[in-house]
Order: sequence, then C-alpha cells, then structure tokens
Amino acid sequence: MVDSSQGFPHIDLRLTDKGTAKSLGGGGNKKHTQTHINLSNRQGHGSKIQELVSILLG
Repeated sequence: MVDSSQGFPHIDLRLTDKGTAKSLGGGGNKKHTQTHINLSNRQGHGSKIQELVSILLG
C-alpha cells in the first residue's frame, strides 16, 4: 500500500487503514434481455462488433 500521495500532488488522497469498505453498488447476477440475446448468439454478436469497429476505424 502506498503511504503517501507525493506522486500525485494534484489528487487529494485520503489513506485509510481502519474500518470497513463502502460498497459502491453494482454487480449482482441480473442480466438484461440484450445480454441473454448476445450470449445465445455469440458468433453473430462478435461479427456485429467487428463490423462496427471496422466502420469506426475506416
């Protein structure tokens, strides 16, 4: 663990070594419908992503 924030003087870091961590939320097992669709059609989903990346890269 870093003992100081000397490497980052522009960021106000508060170092804590006691207490419990606060949960930021998120996670869980709930998957959206689109996720289920993409997982059941991995080949098609991968092809679509590849096509979109090709368009972005020109």
